[in-house]
Amino acid sequence: MAGLAAARQLVSRGVSVTLLEARDRIGGRVRTHRDPRVPLPIELGAEFLHGEARETTELLEGGHVPTYEITGEHWVLSRGGLRRADDFWDRVGRLLMRLGPRGRADQSFQDALAALPRNIPPQDRKAAREFVEGFHAADPARASARGLAKGASTEESRARRVVAGYDHLPALMAQGLEGCVRLNSVVSEVDWRRGRVHVRTRDGLAVSARAGVVTVPIGVLQAESPAAGAITFAPDIPGVRRGLAGIAMGAVVHVGCWFGEAFWERTLRRMPSGSRLTMMSFLRGPEAEIPVWWSGYPVHAPMLKAWAGGPRAVALTARGMGGIKEAALNSLAHTLGVARSRVADALVDCWWHDWLNDPFARGAYSYPVVGGANAARMLARPVHGTLFFAGEATAPEGRNGTVDGAIASGYRAATQVLRTG
Repeated sequence: MAGLAAARQLVSRGVSVTLLEARDRIGGRVRTHRDPRVPLPIELGAEFLHGEARETTELLEGGHVPTYEITGEHWVLSRGGLRRADDFWDRVGRLLMRLGPRGRADQSFQDALAALPRNIPPQDRKAAREFVEGFHAADPARASARGLAKGASTEESRARRVVAGYDHLPALMAQGLEGCVRLNSVVSEVDWRRGRVHVRTRDGLAVSARAGVVTVPIGVLQAESPAAGAITFAPDIPGVRRGLAGIAMGAVVHVGCWFGEAFWERTLRRMPSGSRLTMMSFLRGPEAEIPVWWSGYPVHAPMLKAWAGGPRAVALTARGMGGIKEAALNSLAHTLGVARSRVADALVDCWWHDWLNDPFARGAYSYPVVGGANAARMLARPVHGTLFFAGEATAPEGRNGTVDGAIASGYRAATQVLRTG
C-alpha cells in the first residue's frame, strides 16, 4: 500500500516510476477473499479503518467506495458468565497513558505494567495485556512501554469497514499506474550509491533509477539472505539497521468462519436474563486459545471472525490450518458456553492466511520493542537523498500497523524524493 501511494504521488508529478511487486497481485497485506456461498467479502488481512483514517477515507470517497461504521455491543466472558464490556477501550486507554513517563528508562510493557501502583484494578491490567497482544499483535515482554504510550489514542475505538471489500482500495490506487507495475518481481539486491540505484530481481530483471523507495514489510527487511524474499543492500546502511533493531513484526491469526446460522444470537445460558447477542460486535473470552471474536454487525450474517495476536498467534500458527480450526471451535464453544458439537455442526467453512510464514510479509504488522520508541522516525530519514523507506512500520506513533499509516508513509517518501530534485 505504501508503494502504491508513493508511485501514485510521483507519477502525478510527472516522474517516471517502476513499481516492483513480489506477489502476483497488488495490495500486500490487504487480502480480500471471496466465496460464491458467502455474500460478504472475507478479509484475511487488513479489515478495519481505524480512527479518522484521513488518507484512506479520501481515496475511498474519491472512488465512490462506501464504508460503514462499526457499532454494537462488546461482550466478555468473566466469572463464568457473559457481561457487557463497552468501556473496554476507555479503561485500556487510561492505563496505557500511564506507561512510559518521560525521564524514565524505557522498559517492556510487561515490566511497566508490573510497576504500576497496586490500586490499578486487576481487570484493567488484564484488559491492557489483552489489548497489547491482540490489537498490537505484540509480545508484552518485548514491546516498548514508551512506544505504546506514545501511540495511545481514544480514536482506536472507532472503526469502519469497506462495504464491498478492502481490495477495492489498492485497485483504486493502481488506477493511472498501468505499465508501471511489474508483478512477480521478487527483488533480491539493491546496489546503490549517492544519486543512483540498481535493483535486481530473482528472475534476472535489472532496473536502474536515480532514487529508490523501499516499501517492503519490516519482517522482510529483517530477513537475511538466502531466506526467501530477503533483500541485500550494497553497501549496507547502518542507520537503517539500527532502526530495524528497534522494531519487531507482530503475529496474528485472523480466521473467517462462515456458519449455516447465527446460532450465537439465540438465547444462551451464560447471558443475563433477557439478553441476546443480536447486537454483538465484539466478543472476548480472555482465557481461550483464540480470545477475540467479532461479527459483521451492523450487517447481520452468520459470519464470525476469530482473532489471536502476539505469542498466542505464534503458537497457533505452528499448528497449521487444522490445528487453528480446532482451536477456533473449542474457543468459541467455551466462550459462549455451548457444546463444541453445536459450533462444529453449524460451521460451513473457514479461511486463513499464514502471514507469519509468508515470505513477503513475515508477520502481520510492526510494533516498537524496548529502546525502539524512535525507530520509525529513524527509518523514515532519507539515505543520502537516494534511498527512501516507507511502510506502516515507518509511520508516526499510533499509525503503525494500519493501512492509513502505510499510505501516509508512501506520500511522505514521495515528497522526500521530489525535494531532492
